[in-house]
Amino acid sequence: MIYFHPSALGEHHLELPFYIDEWKLKYQNEIFYRVQNYIETLCLVKGCSVAPGFSLDRTHLTFGNVIVDYERKMNVVLRNTGYVLVGTNLIFDVFFRPKIVQCWFTCLLKNINKKLELVISGSCIHMPPPRSTIHFSCPVRQSDKKTVTISNPTNIPWEIVPKISEEAFFKPQDIVYVPERSDAVCEITYAPLDTHEHTVYFLEYVLFRIFKTTLTLATPDGLMLSYILKGTANPPLPAGKIRREVLCKVQHTENFIVTNWLQIKQQFHVSTAINGHVSAKNLFSVVGNELIEVTPNGSRIYKWKVTPINEGPLELKVVSSNVEKIPQTKIIKLENSVNVPVTYHMTCPQDNLEFEKSVTLEPHSVYYLELLYKPLKTEHVTRMFEASCKELGTFCYNIILTAHSPVPESAVSFKAFFGQSITQKMNVIATADCSFEFGDAIFSLEKVISDHSISVNFEPNQTGKFQSRLVLKSSHLGEFIYPLIGESCPPKPQGPFLLKYSSPLTINFKNPFSEDKEFYFHVEPTDFKIKQQKETIGAKKVFKVTINMVGQKVRGEPKYPITGKLMIYSKRPDIFWVYYLKENLE
Repeated sequence: MIYFHPSALGEHHLELPFYIDEWKLKYQNEIFYRVQNYIETLCLVKGCSVAPGFSLDRTHLTFGNVIVDYERKMNVVLRNTGYVLVGTNLIFDVFFRPKIVQCWFTCLLKNINKKLELVISGSCIHMPPPRSTIHFSCPVRQSDKKTVTISNPTNIPWEIVPKISEEAFFKPQDIVYVPERSDAVCEITYAPLDTHEHTVYFLEYVLFRIFKTTLTLATPDGLMLSYILKGTANPPLPAGKIRREVLCKVQHTENFIVTNWLQIKQQFHVSTAINGHVSAKNLFSVVGNELIEVTPNGSRIYKWKVTPINEGPLELKVVSSNVEKIPQTKIIKLENSVNVPVTYHMTCPQDNLEFEKSVTLEPHSVYYLELLYKPLKTEHVTRMFEASCKELGTFCYNIILTAHSPVPESAVSFKAFFGQSITQKMNVIATADCSFEFGDAIFSLEKVISDHSISVNFEPNQTGKFQSRLVLKSSHLGEFIYPLIGESCPPKPQGPFLLKYSSPLTINFKNPFSEDKEFYFHVEPTDFKIKQQKETIGAKKVFKVTINMVGQKVRGEPKYPITGKLMIYSKRPDIFWVYYLKENLE
């Protein structure tokens, strides 16, 4: 209520503040004035109040069962229901990633506005068992493909990234796209490259090898599809068949292509065997290198030379097998002949023999247990392997384990002059926690350069060629042999060495022999002089030879430097050392 006194003549400005504490789309009101008992409308006030309004499209998010350490994503829409930027919505992604197994839990997100309350609930479960086992089978270096069907019951398309527990020669496709309420297939390729199955010769020991891994498919709804993948690597297919008509007692040469299918350098052993029994009617002789090295993903021609001794048919097989340290396997057949599931428990007191510790077999089923032998050193032992279950008893197997000496790696060559040494870099399988043993004292370890290289010193103790080896022993990788080939050439002349009349020259001479030797010293011309004519020097010891110049040149004589040489030799006339000498005129 506003009052005006009669004496207050003139114009008066009236301010009308508009304040409202609630949303109203339309507001209208009148302002009146009164003079004594007369009331009249002064003005009409119209307006409206606008405000933002928010709400969620749902009040509950139920994630259901989600596997521990996996996640499921759901979204909630924040809608603008007010009159500021009407129609704008925001989509929030809510991830449920449980860390521990819990039956059920809920949480509540609150705001002052009740319309923004959101209740989230879900549960966490362990990884479900695999749905089934998918079997693959193909020869080594071939491939086999199988598919898995994935169903999407939701209204949202899925993108699934398949994963496998370990490579084991299995490779699924990178991404599987599954449309909403539809099915899609995931293709898995099995391509074994197991090197110890490279040769038919090994069929006497290993019929096949089984590789095992697990395929997991995490779906966006927080669930998991898993399958066991088992692949059998069968013997390789023959590379080809060659028929030739040749003369007996005449050497025939055949060129074979040896291929390396791996990303690393391989060394292959080439062997020849006859198909059938050897008799006096099918004799032959073969000439050729036993080993051949092939670069990664490369191939080389191997010259195979054979000489038939007798007339008549002769059927041979030529086998190239890699000579890396490869685990050997054996298969033991376990059976369940009763009407209830049984669990076998396996034991064997051998650390380098790997196998599954327990296996459950369904009624009237068979399981092939793989024993993997990974020797790290040469050995020949016998161990008792036991597979036992309370329903069927204990089955004992006598396991004979034999690990032969390792096949030598590629040879490393050294070349030095007698009386000198050379240091050369050498690549090895590893250096950490390894010991190095040299077969001859002329080779020694200079230093370790890196995890896969060392520096080796070659100091010959006589002239000629040497064959030795380096034995690398690792507690984790086993034993490796590296052949060492050294060549010692006759001593190389050295110099010239400069000297003056005023200052003598000292040359360090080392006895390169492994025993004490008597050496003789001779210098020419007579302008040079040495004190010792002979000296006995200890093995690998250094002796200092001092040389002086005698007789001063006549002043005015042309200054041409005097030259000469020092010769050191032992009782062997074929070995001597020459050091050239030259006067220093500066």
